[in-house]
Amino acid sequence: MIIIEKFTPEFQIKLIIETLYPLENFRRLLFDVFFVIESFVVSNH
Repeated sequence: MIIIEKFTPEFQIKLIIETLYPLENFRRLLFDVFFVIESFVVSNH
């Protein structure tokens, strides 16, 4: 959760919404989480 606090509010909301229904579309969730983390890492370099 500490890492999530460093995300922009838009990414926080997206991550929260996606985690509400993880079983419904698990592959998409994993891709979205990876994309959010990748975006965060790229923006910090």
